[in-house]
Amino acid sequence: THADGMRLIAKIKASNSNSEEIYREFEIIYKAFVRRNRGELGVFFIKEMSENVNKLCDDFERGL
Repeated sequence: THADGMRLIAKIKASNSNSEEIYREFEIIYKAFVRRNRGELGVFFIKEMSENVNKLCDDFERGL
């Protein structure tokens, strides 16, 4: 539901987008999500996932 989410999905589906750009945009959206939901996510989740943002992005891409 992030404002840039649809643009990220379009970049993922486009064959000419590079992975670094996609990871960078996904990280921006992820950080905004964490800021909005910090209390619900908890410290453990935030710490563990901060090291795996690219993996989350890959999983998101496969889910499309």
